Amino acid sequence: MKQEYGSNNCLAFAAAMAFNSSVEEIESQIPLAPFAKGGLDMQDIIRFGLLKGYYTGAIFIEPKIYFGKIIQPFDIKESPAIVIVKSNYNADETHAVYWDGQMIWDPDPGVDDGLELSSYKILAWYPVTKL
Repeated sequence: MKQEYGSNNCLAFAAAMAFNSSVEEIESQIPLAPFAKGGLDMQDIIRFGLLKGYYTGAIFIEPKIYFGKIIQPFDIKESPAIVIVKSNYNADETHAVYWDGQMIWDPDPGVDDGLELSSYKILAWYPVTKL
């Protein structure tokens, strides 16, 4: 699932993959505030996930990484997650990808799916669990 070049709805795409939904459904269910600059935010996505029967919660912000490995007291990589990473195009912006428990699905049309986690600067990890 890939977004269009130049669009800023990567979070909706990552959430659609996480919640087995469509971007159109997410965008139709979540009205954008008139002041919303970058589209949806995680609060919108968490609320939508609950409507679809999913719990989405933050495990960490700015993880500890040593030798290319995320250091956590438990293995976070076994569960699907929406992952917020640094944008490859603008250092001041973020990007959202979907981790299915085995590989990264990146909605950026210029990036192949299946890159290593170490290819990204991970900022936040939001595991997704079916209720």
